Amino acid sequence: MEITDNPVVRLNWAIARYFTHGLQEALGILDRLGDALDDYHLLAATRADLLRRAGRTREAAGLFRTLAADAPTEQQRRLYRRRLTECAGS
Repeated sequence: MEITDNPVVRLNWAIARYFTHGLQEALGILDRLGDALDDYHLLAATRADLLRRAGRTREAAGLFRTLAADAPTEQQRRLYRRRLTECAGS
């Protein structure tokens, strides 16, 4: 972020912070990115995955459902449907 500070870099930073500082810190960073990356599907995918890891499967399932319906590729649709099934099994 010292070299290039933009919303996509901050999204990646949030993922790194998840591994070093935990889910709540990462989700907080994602919350602050909402407006800047509102239409960027990887923001929603990251949020859904972190919510799933946090045990907030109902919220995650809603995002995965939307992501599966709107995914740009079949491979991504399969991934999101698989994650949706995992949320239902939790």
